[in-house]
Amino acid sequence: MNIITLAFAAETAPASTSIFQNSGLMSLFPFVMIFFIFYFMLIKPQMKKQKEHQDTINALKKGDKIVTTGGIIATIVKLEDDLLHVEIAPEVKIKITRSAVTSIYDNSSNNTKSEAGKISK
Repeated sequence: MNIITLAFAAETAPASTSIFQNSGLMSLFPFVMIFFIFYFMLIKPQMKKQKEHQDTINALKKGDKIVTTGGIIATIVKLEDDLLHVEIAPEVKIKITRSAVTSIYDNSSNNTKSEAGKISK
């Protein structure tokens, strides 16, 4: 036998009959795995944190001490639909939007309570 005919014979040998190799599904497998990793490690925890923050904002009531995105600690004086009337110093009142609230301030330990209810410094 000639070496060229051996090479052609080896090249035309039937490949594995696995369904993954024939249909190309195996090439999509890494992309599917990357999506699941991103979903469970990045997207889902972020959605949970966002939902807890929204619940905290919706549960605000008169007299709560809050921390704004600017770092101002204030006490809620009056609530409206999207606005909060807060007092930042005696007789100094301002209006802020609910979305400007970062967390509820825990006065007893001078720490802020995050949306998850944990104490952070």
